[in-house]
Amino acid sequence: MSKFHLFILVFGLVSGLVKGQQVSQQQEQQQQQQQIPPRRNLLATLHESEECSYDINRLCAQGNSKRILSNIQVLQCIYNNVQDYNTIDKKCQNLIYEAKKNLTINLKLDNSALSICKDDLVKIPECQITGEENGHLTSCLINNRDNITNPNCQQFIKSIAALVFTDYRLIYKFVSHCENDIKKFSCGRLEKEDEDNPTQQGQTITCLSSKITLLETECKKQIFRVIELQSDDFHLDRTLYFACREDREKMCDRIQSGQGRVLDCLFRNKFNALMSKGCVEQLTRRQKVIAEDYTVDRGLVLACKRDIHEHKCRGELRENKTESVKLASLILCLEGAIRDGEKLDSDCRAKLVQHRKSLMTDYQISPDIVKNCDQEVKNYCGGGLERGGKTLKCLIRVGKQSLTKQSKIDFSTGCIGELKNLLKITDASEDISVDPDLQESCQNLIENQCKNVRQGEGRVINCLLGYLNKPEMNSDCEERLLDIQFFVSRDWKLTPMLYKACKEDAVKNCKAKPNWQDWTTDVDNGPLVLPCLYHLIHDDNDDDGSAEKKNQSDEDDKTEVKERKVSKECAFQVKKVMDYRAESIDLMPEIQDQCSNDLAAYCSKVNLKNKGEELICLQKNLKSLEDDCRETILKFSKSQNEDISLDKILMKACMPTVDEFCSTKKEEKGDLLECLIRQKNNPKMDEKCRIGIEHHQLLNMENVQLNFKFFRGCKDEIREHCQGLKSKLEVVQCLSEIVLNDTLIEDEHRITEKCRSQLRFELLQLNENIKLDPLLFQACKEDALKLCKNVKPGKGQVLECLRSQSKELSDECKLKLFKRDKINVVEQNADYVLQSKCKSSIEKFCDNSEDVLSCLRKNLAKPSFDQACRSVVINRIATQNSDITLNPTLWKACSADVNQNCFNEYSNLKLSGDNLKGRVISCLKKVFVKDGLSQVCSMEIEQIMREAANIDYRLDPLLAKECLNEIEIHCSSAPNDKKEDCLRLSFQKGKIERGNGCFDEIRRIIIEGAADVFVDRELSQLCSIDLNRFCSDVAVGSAQQLKCLLSHKDTPKDKISAKCAEKLSSRQQLWEMADVPDSLTSFRELADYINKSEHRSYFLFSFFFIALAIFGIGCICRPAVSKHRHTKLK
Repeated sequence: MSKFHLFILVFGLVSGLVKGQQVSQQQEQQQQQQQIPPRRNLLATLHESEECSYDINRLCAQGNSKRILSNIQVLQCIYNNVQDYNTIDKKCQNLIYEAKKNLTINLKLDNSALSICKDDLVKIPECQITGEENGHLTSCLINNRDNITNPNCQQFIKSIAALVFTDYRLIYKFVSHCENDIKKFSCGRLEKEDEDNPTQQGQTITCLSSKITLLETECKKQIFRVIELQSDDFHLDRTLYFACREDREKMCDRIQSGQGRVLDCLFRNKFNALMSKGCVEQLTRRQKVIAEDYTVDRGLVLACKRDIHEHKCRGELRENKTESVKLASLILCLEGAIRDGEKLDSDCRAKLVQHRKSLMTDYQISPDIVKNCDQEVKNYCGGGLERGGKTLKCLIRVGKQSLTKQSKIDFSTGCIGELKNLLKITDASEDISVDPDLQESCQNLIENQCKNVRQGEGRVINCLLGYLNKPEMNSDCEERLLDIQFFVSRDWKLTPMLYKACKEDAVKNCKAKPNWQDWTTDVDNGPLVLPCLYHLIHDDNDDDGSAEKKNQSDEDDKTEVKERKVSKECAFQVKKVMDYRAESIDLMPEIQDQCSNDLAAYCSKVNLKNKGEELICLQKNLKSLEDDCRETILKFSKSQNEDISLDKILMKACMPTVDEFCSTKKEEKGDLLECLIRQKNNPKMDEKCRIGIEHHQLLNMENVQLNFKFFRGCKDEIREHCQGLKSKLEVVQCLSEIVLNDTLIEDEHRITEKCRSQLRFELLQLNENIKLDPLLFQACKEDALKLCKNVKPGKGQVLECLRSQSKELSDECKLKLFKRDKINVVEQNADYVLQSKCKSSIEKFCDNSEDVLSCLRKNLAKPSFDQACRSVVINRIATQNSDITLNPTLWKACSADVNQNCFNEYSNLKLSGDNLKGRVISCLKKVFVKDGLSQVCSMEIEQIMREAANIDYRLDPLLAKECLNEIEIHCSSAPNDKKEDCLRLSFQKGKIERGNGCFDEIRRIIIEGAADVFVDRELSQLCSIDLNRFCSDVAVGSAQQLKCLLSHKDTPKDKISAKCAEKLSSRQQLWEMADVPDSLTSFRELADYINKSEHRSYFLFSFFFIALAIFGIGCICRPAVSKHRHTKLK
């Protein structure tokens, strides 16, 4: 308050007395009628008066009746002992009141006043007395009380002021301005017998101040001025002084009076157990007035005077023509300066903290809360009987509950709004000491886990939030912390370090208000600031694939990305805030607000197994959510996949795995989730962690953009080749088809290696669990239940089970599985079972090999080859051999031969999708037998036939399929690599029924064995030495080595071994039974071979002799031989 205003006030006080005397002319006339004696000499002291000497000696002389007290001393004594006032003689009471009135008008009536203050009067020219005093000196001295240096004079001025505040009638214009309110609220004491009693007339001011928000404007101004003057010394507020005298002695006895220090001490101890109820009530009454006008608190004014002026906190309000400045407005202004990096005086900051703390501990000093939350306090918080922050705690908790999950709690929007305002004003997240209840609840954590954390800027609060859902956190602290943070999270400004780091970025990119104290919001003008910042940080390199962005130039894209960048410190703070807010859905307003209906419908506490699973529940019900909620959940899920640490439940379960296997995978976005997926079937992984990972895998199938690494790695390919596809499964299938086609036709790959790497990882996941591919799972669901019901999902086991029983599969399942296997052949690193079962074999035999299956295939016969891997590789080769399109190497080698020799079979395959019969490869084998294939194709077919004969009969899918029953009957005990030999023997013994499919397939392998001796495992093994001895220089294939062996069979010189000869003879009989084409064993070709041999002379002589013998025998035995052959053929 300016000096001018003080002067006007005091002048008003004195002038009011004059006008008050004019108003009470009727009373004076009555006194005259009663023949009241003329006035005494006003310079005479009360102590010397006949009417008062006795009472003054009794009450004030303290046994020294010879000492004459001044009128000021007498009045001070009387009004400090109001309990004895009624014992004073009535005539003396009248005299005391008259002396008090006259003294406040003219200090010259008290000689002691002039002598006490004469030195200060000299220093203050404006207080010089010229002519009639008329109260000028009184008002001037009170107005300049801060400039008075003489302690005695200071005390004298305080005494004068105290006299004024004992009676509202002494204050200028007070009666005229407040008359209506005095009557309205029954604050006046006009009874004749009590009108001069200081305990009554002084209470009128107290009564009116307790109704401060309800007073008329002019009366409110009068109260503000009075309370402001009283704030300098608690003695001046007589009602409060008498109510708190004893409390002051108990709790503030060492506090020196003046500048509001005693009041501050009493405020700090307001809810001390020792504080009397009457004092609490008076302190509360005064705090309510302070809340309406901060200038009422003289200590605050003095401490913050410079800062208020410097930051124009009062000037801005004056522009709005507001004469009184609410405490809340001042706090917001000064706190805004702090948020903007300005430094406030330490005393000023201390006063702000004190007021913020008071607002958080007593809801009654916040008039707007009292007004708007009246019903809520009555209905839910016991009528507000509990103070010390208990009622506010209750309101905040119930208010939070009313905003969540379609609560039926009847909580008004007005009350919610005032609670939000209170938390803004008190800035409860900045300094924990502002909230004593929270501080008490979390004391153990503060003293231990957060003991080294500095106060201010929300550091202690952030430390506490870091322990949410951890063993160190106690339930009371967590509950109270979440209640406050529920409201704090709805305005990013209330997180100090976030605001400090991100202010410029938020204003620039997220339409945030530039001033901290500007709390106006416009939902239509922009998103919530924190989610906006978060998505700016994580979307720098993303693209949604829209046509609009597709048409942008590269330069525009770079510029846009550059503009959207936020500072490194802001990114760090955003990550930090998002990290602890992910602990509870209550701290994520963007989800709470958009999903309240869905939370109530699907995710009530009844439907949840554990605390904090609301978000998981919403994700599981994604397809059923309302549009706005679904979009919000998709955005947050995308953020989770970029930074899986935002899934607190998952991280809690997976932390041991993260520490042991993924500790280095935390820098790049998406790396940690990828690492956990790769470790999903690690025996050391906790089952809850595995379930959580699978939850994210299933969720990611909903939308391709949910998977950060995949979408970023393939965004150009998706835009170009798969535009319009939304689900990840659709995009994976789209890109996989392109990779497969480019591989088979040996064209330049349209999918970059960067994208293919991510595609392999996605396919790897699909191959690990059939449930991750909804289309395949649906197609094969019945087959899996029927054929693989005892197989546990995961680790690729269900898919492997279905492959092993392909003959029993439904057509739909068979077709879907075939499509998957086609991709796996091209992208072998995506074959989960192959990669997991053959890990050691791959490391041993195929280091840095791209075609892992071909590499393993070459090493399959080695004794050191892992048996578990062997079984998987055999299954994969069998699958490849079922259709030429599943073997890219074979297709590359034989595509021309297929078009030339097997076009009809290939065309029928494409039309019917008959992928398991191997008809094209079977056709090529027949051409191979006739030596009709190209050299490169012949080599591939020859390898296929040899693998089936020497490794596992299942590598010949047609044979395995057609001879299933015969193998079960005749060869069940034979190892898989000897089953073909067993079938040949059964064929030779006549155990195979002529005319069925198995007969034809065995005949085929017999013919193939005649074409290539190494396709006949048993023959090649028994003749291996002879092959090395006689036929090492003979080309492999086209029956050349077999012909070599036959040429040495019956020769006396260089004759083959008996075992080899015996087996050859047996095979000749078998060939005859199988009607092996003459082209493979004809004498013409044998003659060609002999002609080229260096032993041809010997061979010709032997052949001539043998032929002559056969001719002679034939002539003799022809009829018998012919009859025997005819019988056999029947």
